[in-house]
Amino acid sequence: MRRVRLLLVLLLPLPLIAASGGPDEGGLVFTDSTEAGGPPHAVLDLDALSATSLDLGDDGSAEVALPFDFGWYGEARSAVTVAADGLLLFSGTPGDVACPGEAADWSGVAVFGDDLGAGTVQVATAGRYPYRAFVTQWQAPHATAGGEGTVQAWLLEGRDEAVVVLADVDFGDPAVDGGASAVIGAQGEAGIGLAWSCDGGLASGSSAWFGPRGERPTADERESDDLQRAWVGESAFQYAGRSLAVGDVDGEGHGDVVVGNPTESQAFILLGGAGAETRGALSDADVWIIDSDDTELSAGMAVADLDGDGLADLALGAPGQDGAARSDVGAVRLLAGGTIGGTRLVDDGDRTLLGDESMRGGAGAALAAGDIDGDGYLDLAIGAPTDDSATTDAGAVYLWTGGSGALTGATVDLATVPRWTGEGLLDGAGSAVAVGDLDG
Repeated sequence: MRRVRLLLVLLLPLPLIAASGGPDEGGLVFTDSTEAGGPPHAVLDLDALSATSLDLGDDGSAEVALPFDFGWYGEARSAVTVAADGLLLFSGTPGDVACPGEAADWSGVAVFGDDLGAGTVQVATAGRYPYRAFVTQWQAPHATAGGEGTVQAWLLEGRDEAVVVLADVDFGDPAVDGGASAVIGAQGEAGIGLAWSCDGGLASGSSAWFGPRGERPTADERESDDLQRAWVGESAFQYAGRSLAVGDVDGEGHGDVVVGNPTESQAFILLGGAGAETRGALSDADVWIIDSDDTELSAGMAVADLDGDGLADLALGAPGQDGAARSDVGAVRLLAGGTIGGTRLVDDGDRTLLGDESMRGGAGAALAAGDIDGDGYLDLAIGAPTDDSATTDAGAVYLWTGGSGALTGATVDLATVPRWTGEGLLDGAGSAVAVGDLDG
């Protein structure tokens, strides 16, 4: 069999695309869900998220620790002040807040900065590392109009985006409805910020996404009515489908689809064949592969015949797998083809490839298969983007070679197999990998 070469890919920042407003001098842009091609609008259920209520009363505020560091105008923030008058502040006081971009010295998000009366203010965390959201909800009457409104703010981990959600801003008085008397927008410091509105005209059921990146999907990009086949996740911030693989994992002669859900350390398998379901909820998938621990199982996936028995085997990366003495060393779980069905704990898999226990390498973040050594058996390239072999988080790719009996035997220590390492600090080599015959 012809030898193939290994391609190492680094994940780099993507360029900005058009936005509804900005950028300001700090590089912030925002997109409006009501515009053509705008981002999605959704309202999260705080009760389902086991929210915590803040006792702020009228015009009160409280500092709340964030569950993750949130980047705001290039500065990492670990806490935010939640104010009863619809504000999230990183600096300044509620009395400092004016229309974003003006001379007033404050930093944060004016979600619905107005004279709100005493109401219910709740905070919660949605999703799981590394894609969590810190959610704040204000459900309160307007101090002068009386009628109750509901707004939310989301601070998104990793993306450094702040989302303003106007669930209900109809208070029953034209002088305040739609934010007519409110300040709504984001600011980094005096004179640097973007206003969504400071004079009204906004509607209930709309959102604005503020952040340094313009890669927020648009409605046009999300349109899928013409695809006719859709399998969907079942909960907010599940991010099912972050990884995908296709192959005949049950040995029935039809292609099966493996859908990764690393947020919950699961993989769903949709079995192919005549009469196979082509749409629905992933909770109804034919096969579930589950890790009993929080390992980000399925972050990387590959379907390949690793032992040469004619059946496609399943490899599932688990970069959050802990070792005996160090966390997040990573692992790859191997399941033999033709044996996969029902609901199965990955602990019952056929073999484990465990990351180098001398470092938090995150082995299994990306996987690719191909005959790299030319012996006729498919091998695995295993990405470990936080490998420290060269320097801090330079990353690495391990080579595990397939062969007869590859899916049986003791756990493999990846510290003993060949690896390619990144060169520089924070290179993150192995964030993505691919195998193919590049030189012909």
